[in-house]
Amino acid sequence: MLFRSVPGVNYTESGDSPGEVTIRGISSAPGTGFTTGVLFGDVSFTDQYIPISSLDPNPFDLKSVDVLKGPQGTLFGASALNGAIRYVPEPVRYGVWQTRYFGQYTSLTDGGAAPAYGGVLNAPILGDTLALRVMGFERENPGYIDNIRTGEENANRVNQGGARGILGWSPIDPLEVNLTYAWQNTHAADSGVADNTDGSLSTGNRPRASPNRTNYTLGNLAVKYDLDWAQVVSDSAYVHKSNHNFFDATS
Repeated sequence: MLFRSVPGVNYTESGDSPGEVTIRGISSAPGTGFTTGVLFGDVSFTDQYIPISSLDPNPFDLKSVDVLKGPQGTLFGASALNGAIRYVPEPVRYGVWQTRYFGQYTSLTDGGAAPAYGGVLNAPILGDTLALRVMGFERENPGYIDNIRTGEENANRVNQGGARGILGWSPIDPLEVNLTYAWQNTHAADSGVADNTDGSLSTGNRPRASPNRTNYTLGNLAVKYDLDWAQVVSDSAYVHKSNHNFFDATS
């Protein structure tokens, strides 16, 4: 988790609500809007009333993750009471071919094993004026909690996949237009909660699994024009998200 290295920033997650980032200890009541603004680039991902899902982009091909301690309401709205988190993707490179990729395999001593892999391609389309950058990844997190009641070993495994494409156009130096499309799907097969007192990674008090599936799609059209004394920006976005969550609270 990236936020563990940032002083004053915490990430909490319960079985029946999305993960929440808090800064300087200022949090909200369960089931209510978050106090930290979350953005992908300059697009707000914050739910207005009831939190549906949290933005958790794969860090592959991100330029930076900005932690802006608040209040940040002037720039990022009312949901940035105690600050804002900005996930900034790598920009398009004009006139340059570029490829990157990664692959890893994770094996847990008291759990399962699973791979993760992804790649990115930056392709010039029209000289130094038009270019496309595309990224895709697939990640599996091995589980480590055994559900004794259902007989499922490593029940809390997670499958995540996503893709992103950025089309950039800069016909003249002061003008740049970026069209971005991104989607991500995350499926957790069960909750990672152990409900025993002997320290074992198991649960025996939940007769049903607690799956969670989160999907989001994001589209963004950003137009920027640099003047000698100011920058004119037009930013339009569409965000669709869904969360299907079941939590067995038998324990």
